[in-house]
Amino acid sequence: MSYCILPQYFRALLKKLHIANTFFEDELLGKAPKDLKLALSSSSIYQSLSEIPLYFMDKEDALLVRDERRGPHFYTFDDPPKEPHIIESWGASNLISDFAKKHGHHYLSPDLSVVKKVHAKNFILPPFATLLENATLALDWIRDPPYPKVLKSNISLSAKGHFIALSPLAKVDTYLKKANYPLRGEPWLNRCFDFSTQWFIDKGIHYLGACVLNNNQRGSYLSTIVGNPKETFGTFFPYLEKHKKEALLLLQKIKNEGYFGNVGLDAFIYDENKLAISEINARKTMSYAALQAQRKRYPEQTIRFTFKDKKIAISTDLLYTEEQCKR
Repeated sequence: MSYCILPQYFRALLKKLHIANTFFEDELLGKAPKDLKLALSSSSIYQSLSEIPLYFMDKEDALLVRDERRGPHFYTFDDPPKEPHIIESWGASNLISDFAKKHGHHYLSPDLSVVKKVHAKNFILPPFATLLENATLALDWIRDPPYPKVLKSNISLSAKGHFIALSPLAKVDTYLKKANYPLRGEPWLNRCFDFSTQWFIDKGIHYLGACVLNNNQRGSYLSTIVGNPKETFGTFFPYLEKHKKEALLLLQKIKNEGYFGNVGLDAFIYDENKLAISEINARKTMSYAALQAQRKRYPEQTIRFTFKDKKIAISTDLLYTEEQCKR
């Protein structure tokens, strides 16, 4: 666990300081810079998402940004808050723990080895997936039809760790050399409907809400649709209720590992009526941000929360219609 110890009665009086460490997967893999400020700016995407807490933080909360302090609720590394705060991060981070200790803030997170275990794709194995422990097994699997088929790195951000093979001649060698094992091999499924549910684990397991996901054909995130699930899920709504029951069993397993904090579960319906939980996100997610933004800013409306060209946009001017099977 990572924390700076403060008396319980004192913590209740503290304000929150949000830090959007969207480099989370890099730190799990040991690839993030060892300095928090450098890690936050190690990618243009991480830089563009550094202010995403503005969509879900409370008015009295504060936000740590890299360079420019634009108001009383903004702090920088050169001008951090002097009084103690409770730090709320995007995901668990030893870098943030070090920052908290250095500046006298309170930060509580699960051990990073636990986070890495439950966040990895091999923590769950959907019925259609194959676990591939090494490059030899992965190459044999790739050479065996039918096609297309997909290899997924054990830990990766969105679809960056995916390799799509269209034929047995797919040039997979470079991918296999750099991949994070074990890999998960999956057939190219006829996915009808993608969605996610958001949860929080402490002493209990708390359901926060559900969102419809719009992903591209590679599985990369495009946007989230949030509103009344009975409307946004349409005829797929009964699957949400079934998913929640299955999710509780998985979340109890995650809790038993010693994890606590935000969890996003990605799921989809395929082959017309089959349901699967595909990924565990042991952190906040874009869908969590969308869900909170809708509740705080547009509580009676359906919104589309989009991240495109390194910018976040929210649209309320949309007519949501149930999508047909898209792949």
